[in-house]
Amino acid sequence: MSLQKRFIAGARCPKCNKEDTIYVLKDEVNPSRHCVECGFSESQSDLDKSSPVGEWSPVRLTDPE
Repeated sequence: MSLQKRFIAGARCPKCNKEDTIYVLKDEVNPSRHCVECGFSESQSDLDKSSPVGEWSPVRLTDPE
Protein backbone atom coordinates (compact mmCIF):
# COMPACT_ATOMS: atom_id res chain seq x y z
CA MET A 1 0.00 0.00 0.00
CA SER A 2 1.47 3.38 -0.96
CA LEU A 3 0.59 6.70 0.63
CA GLN A 4 0.56 9.99 -1.23
CA LYS A 5 1.09 13.11 0.89
CA ARG A 6 -0.10 16.38 -0.68
CA PHE A 7 -0.23 19.84 0.85
CA ILE A 8 -3.34 21.85 0.03
CA ALA A 9 -2.46 25.46 -0.82
CA GLY A 10 -4.72 28.03 0.80
CA ALA A 11 -6.54 25.52 3.01
CA ARG A 12 -7.24 26.48 6.62
CA CYS A 13 -7.14 24.04 9.50
CA PRO A 14 -10.61 23.67 11.05
CA LYS A 15 -9.03 23.44 14.53
CA CYS A 16 -6.30 26.14 14.67
CA ASN A 17 -7.49 28.16 11.62
CA LYS A 18 -3.94 28.58 10.26
CA GLU A 19 -3.54 28.70 6.49
CA ASP A 20 -1.28 26.42 4.40
CA THR A 21 -0.78 23.82 7.14
CA ILE A 22 -3.15 21.10 5.84
CA TYR A 23 -2.01 18.05 3.95
CA VAL A 24 -3.95 15.04 2.69
CA LEU A 25 -2.75 11.45 2.90
CA LYS A 26 -4.32 9.30 0.21
CA ASP A 27 -4.38 5.54 0.26
CA GLU A 28 -6.61 2.99 -1.43
CA VAL A 29 -8.88 2.57 1.59
CA ASN A 30 -9.22 5.74 3.65
CA PRO A 31 -7.96 9.25 2.77
CA SER A 32 -7.27 11.58 5.68
CA ARG A 33 -6.30 15.20 6.26
CA HIS A 34 -3.83 16.51 8.83
CA CYS A 35 -2.44 19.80 10.17
CA VAL A 36 1.31 20.15 10.68
CA GLU A 37 0.78 23.04 13.11
CA CYS A 38 -1.67 21.72 15.73
CA GLY A 39 -1.84 17.97 15.02
CA PHE A 40 -5.48 17.99 13.80
CA SER A 41 -6.41 14.82 11.96
CA GLU A 42 -9.61 13.65 10.25
CA SER A 43 -10.25 10.65 8.04
CA GLN A 44 -12.90 10.15 5.38
CA SER A 45 -14.58 7.56 7.60
CA ASP A 46 -14.87 10.19 10.39
CA LEU A 47 -16.79 12.39 7.96
CA ASP A 48 -19.03 9.50 6.90
CA LYS A 49 -20.18 9.15 10.52
CA SER A 50 -20.66 12.84 11.37
CA SER A 51 -21.52 14.60 8.12
CA PRO A 52 -24.76 14.29 6.21
CA VAL A 53 -22.81 14.70 2.97
CA GLY A 54 -19.90 12.45 3.93
CA GLU A 55 -17.55 13.70 1.21
CA TRP A 56 -14.83 16.26 0.76
CA SER A 57 -15.61 18.59 -2.09
CA PRO A 58 -12.95 19.58 -4.61
CA VAL A 59 -12.20 23.27 -4.93
CA ARG A 60 -11.46 24.79 -8.31
CA LEU A 61 -9.13 27.75 -8.39
CA THR A 62 -9.36 30.29 -11.17
CA ASP A 63 -6.80 32.81 -12.38
CA PRO A 64 -7.69 36.40 -11.52
CA GLU A 65 -8.07 38.44 -14.68
